[in-house]
Amino acid sequence: MKGLALSRRYYSEVFLPECRRRLPSAEGHFAAGLAGEGSECFGFDDNWSQDHSFGLRLCIWLTPEAYARYGQDLGALWYSLPEPFEGYKRPVTDRNEGKRHGVFTVDEFYKRILGIPDAPMDLPQWLTIAEPCFAAATNGEIFTDEPGNFSKHLQFRPS
Repeated sequence: MKGLALSRRYYSEVFLPECRRRLPSAEGHFAAGLAGEGSECFGFDDNWSQDHSFGLRLCIWLTPEAYARYGQDLGALWYSLPEPFEGYKRPVTDRNEGKRHGVFTVDEFYKRILGIPDAPMDLPQWLTIAEPCFAAATNGEIFTDEPGNFSKHLQFRPS
């Protein structure tokens, strides 16, 4: 099974129903999907690429305000969900890989990937970021982004 398909199914069949049952007020305040590093985020995964960080990965992105309100509860929900699913478990993240799944702020995700918490503000700043970083920040699939904060984050906003 491809990692994006696995993540999408786990989100729709397990995470979202449990979120609606246990934390209904959180729905509509987060973006969810799978993006960042990893061959499954780029759609290049195969049986050989399942050697590390492959499994039940899901990213839940929140604004700082929503994180303060829902972050701890969504994180507890994420780690309490049943596994295995389709024979896969949540991967144990190597500390050298950084945070590749779970609950975090939109700014935290982009700072880890791009080195800055927001879109580049001018052309010189844009040019300092390596193209593979932009590829990692924009790959994968967003399953929901009702607040729209994750999707609009990387729009170029010249000063």
